[in-house]
Amino acid sequence: MEIRENHKKKNIPIHHKRAKKVSPFLVSWNQNKINEHKSSEENDDFNELMNKSMSWIEEHKASIHTPISIHTWHIVVFTILVIIVSVPIAISAYANTIEVEKNEIKKTLSSSLLLFQTGVREAKDGDALTAKESFVEAHTLFTQAELSLRDNHPFVTALANIAPKQIPQWSSVHNALEAGRLASKVGVIISDSLHLLQDRNTHLTEQEADALITVTGEVEAMVDTIRMLVEDINPSVVPEEDRQLVLTIQKALPEIESEVKESIDIIHFSAALLGYTEGSKKILVVFQNNAELRATGGFMGSYAMIKMDKGEVILVDVPSGGTYDFQGTVRKAFASPSPLHLINPVWQFQDANWWPDWQASAEKVAWFYEEGDGATVDYVISVTPTVLENFLRVVGPIMIPDTNPEILIDHNNVYSKLQSRPGDTDTKDSKKIIGDSLSAVFLKVQELKSDEIRDLLPIVKSSLKQKHILLYAKDSVAKNVISHNRWGGDIESGKGDYVMAVHTNIAGGKSDRDIKDRIYIESIVLDNGKIENNVTITRTHHGQDGHGFGGVRNVDYIRLYVPRDAELIDVKGYAKPAEDLFEKVPDGYIDDPDIARYETFVSTHEPTNTTIMRSFGKTVFANWMMVDPGTSSSVTFTYTLPFIIEEDAYHQLTAVKQPGLDGVVFEYALKAPNHLLGPQINNEVVTTYSIQEVMTSDIHKEVFVSSK
Repeated sequence: MEIRENHKKKNIPIHHKRAKKVSPFLVSWNQNKINEHKSSEENDDFNELMNKSMSWIEEHKASIHTPISIHTWHIVVFTILVIIVSVPIAISAYANTIEVEKNEIKKTLSSSLLLFQTGVREAKDGDALTAKESFVEAHTLFTQAELSLRDNHPFVTALANIAPKQIPQWSSVHNALEAGRLASKVGVIISDSLHLLQDRNTHLTEQEADALITVTGEVEAMVDTIRMLVEDINPSVVPEEDRQLVLTIQKALPEIESEVKESIDIIHFSAALLGYTEGSKKILVVFQNNAELRATGGFMGSYAMIKMDKGEVILVDVPSGGTYDFQGTVRKAFASPSPLHLINPVWQFQDANWWPDWQASAEKVAWFYEEGDGATVDYVISVTPTVLENFLRVVGPIMIPDTNPEILIDHNNVYSKLQSRPGDTDTKDSKKIIGDSLSAVFLKVQELKSDEIRDLLPIVKSSLKQKHILLYAKDSVAKNVISHNRWGGDIESGKGDYVMAVHTNIAGGKSDRDIKDRIYIESIVLDNGKIENNVTITRTHHGQDGHGFGGVRNVDYIRLYVPRDAELIDVKGYAKPAEDLFEKVPDGYIDDPDIARYETFVSTHEPTNTTIMRSFGKTVFANWMMVDPGTSSSVTFTYTLPFIIEEDAYHQLTAVKQPGLDGVVFEYALKAPNHLLGPQINNEVVTTYSIQEVMTSDIHKEVFVSSK
């Protein structure tokens, strides 16, 4: 993996297995830029040049052996200043030559940018090898243009480095070329690294993996340099026809930087997960069926234990009985969370994903596994059938072995086939089909070709964003990568309003796939500036009564996570199962300390029998709702927020998507009769702001509020 820059005197290696550090020239140049920013723009350019000249003389006079008088020093200073002040005249003398070359550079920039954009698109599509070729070609063009500029006009280039304010157009061109060259180099490194991870014909050694981690780590410093270069391009000196492009690049820079660093994180995380760093890894993969919603995605019916060591799959164990195989193996006897007493008062492995914060639930899942099996776990990864459905769209159908008749699963029938074998009821034996399917999937993955793995990358990225894949790691490095990229499904802190509705199906069959959800948040600003929220959750059951696993009443323990210290006023539409349906905790079972750890300040709102607690930095309102096939049901929580509306500021709302839940219609209205909201459409100001969209991931909204 190597690119070389052509230079008149020698070839300068750009990248081997370990990237070279940023050159002293760039370090010096960037430091000049930083110092320039720090200085006040109101300083007189002449005084600034005088200070630079005197500093240079003081620095170098010790190396001058001939005695120089004070008068002579003044002459030297004056001569230097004359040269510097004459820069514009010198540039004018170059005018005709530069004008011709400017057009050539412009053509080169356009071609290079086109190649670079092509490389970015190919890399995002997972075609790492083709992306590398585009980046290499772009890097060559950027480098040739930069060297041509530097070699043909060394005098002006040197002066531009000394006094960039004097010739901003020249400096901006240099910045653009240097930023493009470095960005192309970053593209080569990342696409080459991704290709190495994708290539099934190449098995990385431990030393190669270490080199890969090192070189991609150094890319972050290069990205910072690129950001500085692009930010210092002055749009006002760019030709008008190209100015919008420069402004667009500067505006898009944070997102591009974020994507590059995400790619680096993927490489580092993959190296750790595959067992290249800190020894082999034990990965617990749990299959959460979102047709039976639970807090982190769905009921955990099946799981697989995978062991990886230096890129090799050492072990794949998928018990046919799924999580039910763990019943009776855990030595400690804990009572389950009280809502689960409707089906089981004893806390067991299959119900461990109780909290919507995946980091907390995964920790509990790992605890149950380690207590029952005795083996430690390094990672816990959650997947839903939605991931499998999208996976089969790419790789084609799979055949389940040892079935009579044989079962073929594809993306059209994956949900129906995974529920049970024909004629089975929803029991321990029915989980075998899921275990057999997972075994077949893992075998299929090991047989995939490089281009098929490439096609799966976008599915993995979208599944992480939509929370159909959730990650948990014990080691701190991987944990930081997960947190930084928001792959961990943890409940985050933040300013402003916050709403997360969490559905937990308890004794409601596999009915959630037949239900369509709608959430409507109405925020009303009162006369005293306080905000009253009415959050209405509506569920419509499209299943047929008595038909299949979904044609049953959906029983839902619903938790609404809102800002800490919000005050509940009322709840309407709730419906709780009869008390005599809840089982008693057997003798000898005690409360799990983790419940007390994550659920504090528990109380009851007596008028509505709603549980109020504090959990993961939020206030939680919890109650029940039920919906029968062919009907709809709604529950409305009314409460006040713990802060007042701020004028001449943005009111923020974060609406969080529950893992595993898709197609939720989200509606939001902010009503402020005594305030103005906007500007919005055509810069008009109004007193009501409203939106409607389908939630595919978390939603963040900001509305500017001003006095009327």
